[in-house]
Amino acid sequence: MPRTLGVSRALDMLLSNEQFNAARALEVGLVHRLVSRELLLKEAWSLAKRFVNYPPHLLKAIKEAMRRGSDMSLGHALELELKLATTSLATK
Repeated sequence: MPRTLGVSRALDMLLSNEQFNAARALEVGLVHRLVSRELLLKEAWSLAKRFVNYPPHLLKAIKEAMRRGSDMSLGHALELELKLATTSLATK
């Protein structure tokens, strides 16, 4: 939560034991989309179909950049992204 919301907001929500629904989670940035129960499976398949067309090495590079880069300074994160992009483009 602290990375997503910031330490102050996360602490406030956790210490106050604030309970919230899906709309509130979307509002504060804990989720990035809401899907009705009726459309959930359809949306999940749609998302999966998009990912299946990505080369595996590209998905791996994207996830690595997100995981490792979030703990780095902007300069180091950009260097990592450049390295991963260059490697990914050279891989078939």
